[in-house]
Amino acid sequence: GIDRHLMGLKILAEQNGLPMPDLFTDPAYTKCGSGAAFVLSTSNIGYTPVQGSQAPYIPHGYVCIYTIEPYRFTVAMTAWKSNPETSAEKLSESLRQAFTDMKKLLIASSSN
Repeated sequence: GIDRHLMGLKILAEQNGLPMPDLFTDPAYTKCGSGAAFVLSTSNIGYTPVQGSQAPYIPHGYVCIYTIEPYRFTVAMTAWKSNPETSAEKLSESLRQAFTDMKKLLIASSSN
């Protein structure tokens, strides 16, 4: 995901006395969690059938770890069950439906 890359850029600016880019003070950036605490953190863990996951960085957050293999995606979604605002099951089902919809569109467009 982009969260680690953005955090690295922010730290570089701080450590080198550079002006903080506007992105890091933008209300949208702050609302998404900012820094290393994004509400949704995603990571590709390679292109082989390796499995793994991690806990969300914040109580109302999600983590989506995925691999891209030749004929499938493998996705692990986590959220804190103790938080009533989150549901890894619902988000996983929404992602599965989105993949299904995209597959149907690609098949339909390739047959035209």
